[in-house]
Amino acid sequence: MTNDFADHYIAAPNPPAHVAPRIVRLASIQFAFAEDIPAAVRTWERQGFVRVGASAPEDGRQDFPHRAAAMGASLVVQSAAPAPPQAAYLAAVSRQVRDNAPMGRGEGRSTIEVPDKPVAVPGRVGPMAYKAARIQLGMTDDLDAALARWKRDGFVTLGWADAGGKNDVMTGYPDPMARLAAGAGAALVLYRITPARQRAVRRLPNGRIDMDAVRADPPAARSPGGYSVTQAVFLAPATNAAWKAADASNELQNQYVPIAPDD
Repeated sequence: MTNDFADHYIAAPNPPAHVAPRIVRLASIQFAFAEDIPAAVRTWERQGFVRVGASAPEDGRQDFPHRAAAMGASLVVQSAAPAPPQAAYLAAVSRQVRDNAPMGRGEGRSTIEVPDKPVAVPGRVGPMAYKAARIQLGMTDDLDAALARWKRDGFVTLGWADAGGKNDVMTGYPDPMARLAAGAGAALVLYRITPARQRAVRRLPNGRIDMDAVRADPPAARSPGGYSVTQAVFLAPATNAAWKAADASNELQNQYVPIAPDD
């Protein structure tokens, strides 16, 4: 898989000591919505799943994935809003059944952080679990100000990367930025997206995109078929206190980079 950011990554010279990205355990829970939960459960049972529990009366929909992991279930069959929250939890009889479970309309997966390895139900297979690096990303209109603020909070710069691309694919950029961050030992990526004319995008001798040239020849309007430049700065906390400051922020988006299976 190509990664434009990795192709143009510029590492900071002699970066100071820093804390590596946090490694967390994730569980992937499949979910399916149903108007008639008992009937839906019977359908899943014919496909190799076994019911292992049901939601408690006080559970909200946000609790369902965590309750599933705690029960060793890999599938949640749940009611759809506006019906009251209700769910049945199912585990697979084999990994083949779990991994090949059909994904139809109204079905999907929810990936959650779990503190411990999901419970194993004897004779059943629980959710897919794996270790991953948790990378935090923050999009900003003022990259210099955001960088200065996070440096004051105890982060250090490990490198930079600029990339250009079509606007209709820019929404996928957090994934390659996170993958590059994990490989570079960064835990935080700050980035800015600037609309650009592709003809105005050129690189300076230092490898960065010439943003003065981009801003001097802006597009008339931003459109899905247009072009933009993304500037990214890769940072790491110098202390655990800085790490906690990022964890407490509601301005950052978590992105996970799988490292190894854990089930």
